Amino acid sequence: MRLSGTPRDDAFLSYSHREDKQVVTLLQSALHRFAQPWWRRRVRRIFRDVTDLGAHPELLPALHKRLANADWLIVCASPAAAASYWVGEEITWWRTHRSTGRILLVRCSGELAWDRRARDFDWERSDAVPRALAGAFQHEPRWVDLSDLVGRRIGARDPRLRDAAADLLSTIHDRPKSDLVGEDRRRHRQAMRAVAAAATVFVLLLGVLTLAELRSARRAEDTRAGKLAEAALALVDQDVTLANLLAVEAYRLRPEPAQRAALLQVNAASPQLVATHHTASEITAVTSSATAMAAGTDSGVVHVWPIGAGTPARVATGLGRLDQVALSRDASTVAAAAGTEVVVWRADWAAPRRLPLDGADHLASVAVSPSGDRTVVSWARPQTPQHAPGIGVVDVVDTATGRVLLRREHPEWLLDVTMPDDRTVRGVRWEASDRVALDLDLRTLDPNGHRGVQPMRARTLFRPSADGSMWVANGFGHFTVLPAFGGGEDRGTRAKPPSRQAGTFTVTNDGHRIATIHSGHVYVLAARDSPGEYPDTTELSGFRNTSLVRFFDAHRLVSAGGRTVAFWDLRQVSRLAAVTGTSLRDLARFKQSPVVLPTGDGRFAVVADELGRSAYVVDLSDGHQRDAAPKDVGRPLWTDPAAERVLTATDKAVLEWLPRHGRLRTLDWLPPGQAEPPQAIAARPSDSSFVAVYRDGAVWAHEGGDGRPLRSIRPAATGSPPSAAVSADGSRVGLVGVGSPAVTVDTDSGEVRELDLHEAVGVAPAGPDGLIFTGVDGSVESVGSDGRATVAGPAEPGGTWELSEDGTVAARLRADGRILVRDLPSGERLGDLAMPMPASGIAMDLSPYNSVRMRFRPGHRDLLTVASGASLTRWDLDVASWRRIACELAGRDLGADEWRRAAGPDGVPEDLRCAR
Repeated sequence: MRLSGTPRDDAFLSYSHREDKQVVTLLQSALHRFAQPWWRRRVRRIFRDVTDLGAHPELLPALHKRLANADWLIVCASPAAAASYWVGEEITWWRTHRSTGRILLVRCSGELAWDRRARDFDWERSDAVPRALAGAFQHEPRWVDLSDLVGRRIGARDPRLRDAAADLLSTIHDRPKSDLVGEDRRRHRQAMRAVAAAATVFVLLLGVLTLAELRSARRAEDTRAGKLAEAALALVDQDVTLANLLAVEAYRLRPEPAQRAALLQVNAASPQLVATHHTASEITAVTSSATAMAAGTDSGVVHVWPIGAGTPARVATGLGRLDQVALSRDASTVAAAAGTEVVVWRADWAAPRRLPLDGADHLASVAVSPSGDRTVVSWARPQTPQHAPGIGVVDVVDTATGRVLLRREHPEWLLDVTMPDDRTVRGVRWEASDRVALDLDLRTLDPNGHRGVQPMRARTLFRPSADGSMWVANGFGHFTVLPAFGGGEDRGTRAKPPSRQAGTFTVTNDGHRIATIHSGHVYVLAARDSPGEYPDTTELSGFRNTSLVRFFDAHRLVSAGGRTVAFWDLRQVSRLAAVTGTSLRDLARFKQSPVVLPTGDGRFAVVADELGRSAYVVDLSDGHQRDAAPKDVGRPLWTDPAAERVLTATDKAVLEWLPRHGRLRTLDWLPPGQAEPPQAIAARPSDSSFVAVYRDGAVWAHEGGDGRPLRSIRPAATGSPPSAAVSADGSRVGLVGVGSPAVTVDTDSGEVRELDLHEAVGVAPAGPDGLIFTGVDGSVESVGSDGRATVAGPAEPGGTWELSEDGTVAARLRADGRILVRDLPSGERLGDLAMPMPASGIAMDLSPYNSVRMRFRPGHRDLLTVASGASLTRWDLDVASWRRIACELAGRDLGADEWRRAAGPDGVPEDLRCAR
């Protein structure tokens, strides 16, 4: 009875579920897959009740139907199968309805023994054969043995399992076993090739998709990095702190030349800016002392930041919008005023304390003495019969106890009170139409004190200096600067103010500088009698909403706007620059530049003026000057690694200077035919000799001790005298002459090679063994042990390039005093650094910056510069330092919304800490 609509089964598996399920499951899988084409799901059908029989109300009839649908019966013999009722029923049905010649035996466990005499199984020895098979076979059947696989973890392609499947299928399909095995191997190879091909296609497709995704992600990152860099540069004059944060993120996202350039340019912007601080609410008042600056906010909080080392303080006054803030000299005492209320706070107090003001109608001014022991408050009583017309009150209060030590009244208020010392209260008040400066001496309790009158009737706005000793007024488009107590003329300013009417301005205590605000920027103007090195006008840009400004001293000031406080130092060249050593003599009129000669390891540098009349050694690790040279030491040409032996040159001789011992001696150096000392010297470690290049282009080898001439390497050049340089290891010499090709000279062989460089204008040492040549078109070519390389194509014409030791950064000083910095691997311009104006110019017909000398510090990315009359300046051109300095200046971290506004909504990092 065949099942209608159901394909015939090649075999029916009869087995015991209790013990043989594992091995039978593997056998069914092996029978299904043996010699199966990889593209077909199944080539034969092997019935097993668990996998092929669904739920049925009558199990035995269902099994009979499936037995009738099968061509073969495979009996898995085992003791459990021998005892199984269902296995016996299946065998019995088969013997009744089908041929016993289509029964195949598989030994799963137990024993199978054949009794040849009885032509039946030996039932005493056979414990694995079901009794239903008694008398089923006339001859001993061949069975397949799988007993070794029971209980073991094997796969469907186990060789023993595959061999058993081949045995069974050979009989079922009536084909030689070898044919089936060969076909199985062929099908398996086909399947493996198909799998390999599919895997290859998948990998290729995945690679293409991944590459496309990576390229898309990189393009997106490039776009975001570009947007961040562009936003940083756009904000340099409006919000320099945010500009620094965006530039750091741009470089972190994509450290390419464009982002590196943005990072350099935001660091170079606002060069006098030292630090910024931020508050949670709007800043309404600022002040400063000798050691700290403070800001009051509209939420009644005072923030105190020390200058240099120290811990910031936050004082919650309990008042509303603060109008005034005052500090003691060491910032340990703070006074703050809001409306008609005043509080004081000391560092050892848990909370601020209020000062009693009896019936105050208006508060004019508050100040703290330098020691912090006294607080002075100028206020007004309401006009009453008892206090008319005298309504102005000045209270001097003991800060610690709150007790009023002195009270003075006057018809006019005392404005802008200060305490220059603990004994004097200084302020300003109106008398008739004049402003009167008043010093109230607390020792004599003189109510009038020392008086000074200045006619200020025509001036619309007026401000005193921090100590009240100078006055500045603005009106009719210019500033008037006068001593508060008379005795001086109007100092005015050398340059016009940026606007006719300045609402906010201040003056230094010495009256030499005035700071005013225009369009959110601070402008510092020099008074007419101020020192000559003060620039006429200095613009302090970087913030678009500055509204408050106050001087610390003659060079430092604090400004504030919005929620940001900025600290400025007008002496600071740049945040990337550190000034070291002492100033050289101003000898710029001799049309030469000073000398800076770093040691080979970059630890020390020898610095000398133009004529070699003064020189000293600087320790570059800490910036301290180590040794000063005797008078007329000469221009340094070479130094040993420890700067303990220096060779110098005067007009007629070569000298040896021993800085540690202070000795100076003349060497017998000049070779035959030379009347002047060399222009360049380098030591040759290979043979402990010196290589010297003379002004006529001759190259000589000299003995390493006393410097006597040893041999001529190259004779004098023809034509105009060339400029020259020797590599740091003395292995090659570079010569550049007007109208002559640039050449290199091998100091071992004397071989001369011409360079195909368009009108070379300069040559300098580069790295441990190289030279760098500069063309008139600004192109840069290096020559070293690794051969020649054009490291940068044509650029802006100018002077000679200096190259960092690692060959990644080049720098050149332009005629306008800006240092041009280039990334050599890409040739991209990174930005400019502004040099301070030298003390004097070289000559009227030349740029004053012609007196500047530059050299890179070996082993570092520091650029060393020195100008006539100035100190050595070290410029940090390491991008890691730029990131650190930018984060320190910002004083905060970038916000997610700030990122989105600059770069778009996607890709915002989870961690936006600047210093991460």
